[in-house]
Amino acid sequence: MRFEQIRVRGWISVLFFSLSTILLEACGSVSGGASNPGVTCSGANQAQIMVGDGFLSSLCGCMGVGEEPGKAFSSGQLFTCHLAQSNTQVIFYFGRTLNPHQIVPDGTPSLTPTPWIEGRDRASHSFPVFLGQSGVTFSFKDVTTGGRGQIVVP
Repeated sequence: MRFEQIRVRGWISVLFFSLSTILLEACGSVSGGASNPGVTCSGANQAQIMVGDGFLSSLCGCMGVGEEPGKAFSSGQLFTCHLAQSNTQVIFYFGRTLNPHQIVPDGTPSLTPTPWIEGRDRASHSFPVFLGQSGVTFSFKDVTTGGRGQIVVP
């Protein structure tokens, strides 16, 4: 019985590792808190933002000056993502972090909050947020790190 439990847990670990690798490959490899520069989104009209322990970073789809993929913004800095089109889907990507995280609105208009993500999770998670308006700026924050950001919709 004990051997079967170990074997099942081993397969579950392999499955989680495989799924997290697939999610990482969608935006490029993630190391040191941010992705490699030059990564493009796997889907059209998509922007992906990495939420990490003490930083926010654009993985792809942010088009403003200084918003290149891989540039990390620490909790004391304001992360900004200018979208190219108003119908862009924004996805918050949570890698394998040590601490818990949740992205919530920080003003009006407000975006849809992400679920609470426990720290020390083996799997990576991604959650789309729905904006529903154009010509506005959506402010948000990570409730655990205090990291703040904004999404500028044309």
